[in-house]
Amino acid sequence: MDPAVTKLTQYIERQAQAEADLILQQAQEEALRRQTAGEREQADWLARQQELLAKRNLQATVERHQQWQQELTRQQAAEAVRLVDALFEQLEQELTRLPGRAFQTFFMRSLRQVPPSGIYRLALGQQSAARLPQLLPDQLLEMGRQAGYQLQPESAIPQEGGFVLRQPPVTYSFLFSDLLSELKKNRLPDILQQLLGGEGLNG
Repeated sequence: MDPAVTKLTQYIERQAQAEADLILQQAQEEALRRQTAGEREQADWLARQQELLAKRNLQATVERHQQWQQELTRQQAAEAVRLVDALFEQLEQELTRLPGRAFQTFFMRSLRQVPPSGIYRLALGQQSAARLPQLLPDQLLEMGRQAGYQLQPESAIPQEGGFVLRQPPVTYSFLFSDLLSELKKNRLPDILQQLLGGEGLNG
């Protein structure tokens, strides 16, 4: 073969090999770049998932804490209500045991809250009547008459303490159960707020 042709052939082969090597190098670099970008994208995705999971775990922890706090508040409120109910029941029992003089004072103070016109029918609560001196009902009628009230006795009201004045169609209840029920209804939020340290039922 002609030496010139041989040299030309070798030159072309070297150029082709160099071109092939360059293409291979570029392909490898592109593959590495894509691999690096893919790894970075995968790492970013993994970081986002971990952050999302952490947020979800934090949110779940906060929700569990809120639920626990709400349940604790509900239990505290329920216990406070039971305590108030027991307190008012005890107070009613104490009132039904009022001695004669104290009951007379309660009777006259209550009587003066109604207008002294017409005839009132007086019914004592059975629990009070059973504990008062036998002559006290007549004394109450006389005390009312001296204060300008016309009172007529009625049968005692079973299982109650205090008394009722009736002038149909109006009834004035001074039964201890009714008085305490009204007091509890009006003051219960304040009482619970004190028992619950300012939180009340909606804390």
